[in-house]
Amino acid sequence: MILAEPPQPQGFPWTAFAGIVGTLAGFGLNELSYVVRGYREDRKKLGQPLTELLEIRHRLKLIPAAMNFLRSKVPAPIPPQAEFLIRNVFRSFLPDADAVRSRYEQAVTSIAGAFPVLAFELRTKNVLTPVLTQLAAIIQQGDTKTTELFVKLEDHLLLAALPVLENVIRKTAIMHGRKTRREVDSILQAKFELPTPFEKFAEQMLMSQPSSAHSPQTPSGTPSA
Repeated sequence: MILAEPPQPQGFPWTAFAGIVGTLAGFGLNELSYVVRGYREDRKKLGQPLTELLEIRHRLKLIPAAMNFLRSKVPAPIPPQAEFLIRNVFRSFLPDADAVRSRYEQAVTSIAGAFPVLAFELRTKNVLTPVLTQLAAIIQQGDTKTTELFVKLEDHLLLAALPVLENVIRKTAIMHGRKTRREVDSILQAKFELPTPFEKFAEQMLMSQPSSAHSPQTPSGTPSA
C-alpha cells in the first residue's frame, strides 16, 4: 500500500499581497491628489474676497486720514458744518460704492460652498460705508448740531468697525496661506498713508481758502500784535 505524501505547506502569497497593496496605494495617492487639488482651488477662491476686504478697509481709513491731514495744516478748529461738507467732498472721490459692494458679494458667494462659516462672517462686513453714505445724503441740509452728531457718529463707528474688519482679514489671509498671512500682517501693521491724489486735493482746498481761514481770528476791538 502506497501512502500519499502529506501536503507541503504553502508560502505566504507575497506576490498577490504586493499587488493588493500597490492597488490600494495607487487609489490612496489618487484620492490624496484629488483632495490637494481641491484644497488649492478652494484656497484660490479666498483671494478675491480678501482683496475686497482690504479695499473696504482702505476706504474706511481714507476720510479720517484726510481730515487728520487737514487738521495738521489748519491751526484753528474746523467747524462741524465745514467738516461735514469736507467729508462729503472726500467721499465723492472714493470708488463707486455700488461696484465695490457688487464685487464683494460675488466674491463671498463664490467661497460659500467651500467655506460656509467664513462666508457668513463676511456677509456683514461691507454695510458700514453704504449706510454712512446714505445717512450723509439724508442730513446734508441739516443744522450744525445734526452735522456735528454725524461726524462724531462716523468716527465712533469707524473706530469700532476697523478692529473687527481687520480680524476677519487676518482670518481669511491665514486660510489662504502663510505667504499671504505675512503680506497682510505687513499691510495691517504699516502706518496708513494718505494717497497722493487725496493729499494734493486737500492742499488745493487749503490754498483756495482766504488767508483768514488759516489763522485764528483776532477778537473785535482788540488790536493785533
